[in-house]
Amino acid sequence: MNINETSLNQIAEIAIEATLEAGDYISSRFGGDLTISSKSGKTGQDLVTDVDKKSQKIIEEIICKRFPNHTILGEEDSDDKKTIAEDWVWAIDPIDGTNNYVNTSQHHAVSVAAMHKGYPMVGVIWVPWANDSGNGLLMHAVKGSGTWINGKRIEIEIDDIKPVRGRLSGLPWLEMGNFKLSKALMSSLGEVRIFGSTAYELFMVANGSMQFSLTGFANTWDFAAGILLVEESGGKVLWTNNTNKFEKFTGWAQPYSNSYDTYKNLREWKGAVLVGSKKLVNYLSKNIKINISS
Repeated sequence: MNINETSLNQIAEIAIEATLEAGDYISSRFGGDLTISSKSGKTGQDLVTDVDKKSQKIIEEIICKRFPNHTILGEEDSDDKKTIAEDWVWAIDPIDGTNNYVNTSQHHAVSVAAMHKGYPMVGVIWVPWANDSGNGLLMHAVKGSGTWINGKRIEIEIDDIKPVRGRLSGLPWLEMGNFKLSKALMSSLGEVRIFGSTAYELFMVANGSMQFSLTGFANTWDFAAGILLVEESGGKVLWTNNTNKFEKFTGWAQPYSNSYDTYKNLREWKGAVLVGSKKLVNYLSKNIKINISS
């Protein structure tokens, strides 16, 4: 499929519309009565609410009305959903950080990405930050056209070779058994924060609010939009892709085919991602060893 600027902009318009509507909806329900359950059946874990499900429905309906032949890959889809991955797949996380949302924490996000043959081409993330334009703040990116907030292009200006004290950093403490940090890095990590939302952290990195984030292990829909936001803001993205080394992000389900197996691969994939300024990611990747059990 030949992708031109016009078609990408049309996809971006729909992605922005869908994300904003979902953001408005979850804002309207924030702090109110929720119907809460656990996907895994474990008390207090893997939470999902009626708001997650409705938010995804809002996003899906807007996308499918305009692009009925595109495939939807949503966090709240049934695990036994069987469909063929078309060239265009939309990765949707209707609330990334549901546990935070349930506990009235503002550290959550709506994440929507349009991927072409496994690579994000349009990415949109909404976070509930106060601003003059209304409920929440929206950041979007189109491949090759930069990352934007409210008509302003966003570029990562951090140029440090290693993490700096006083600046925020992200590490996945619950998964740190899979990573070994060098002594040099341990002595200069910056101010480590755990936000409990992958999309929220990638938004923070693209915005220059965090100097780096090592986040995961998480799913395709957690990462897809944020990866593009970081790349288009001038940052660098490395991923583990189920290996014991950091590699350049090259897209999911490669080599790509229009099949159920591709959809299944996209749905079942889990990994970790390292993002930040180019110099900083280069330094970090040399000072973090990975040990993922097979």
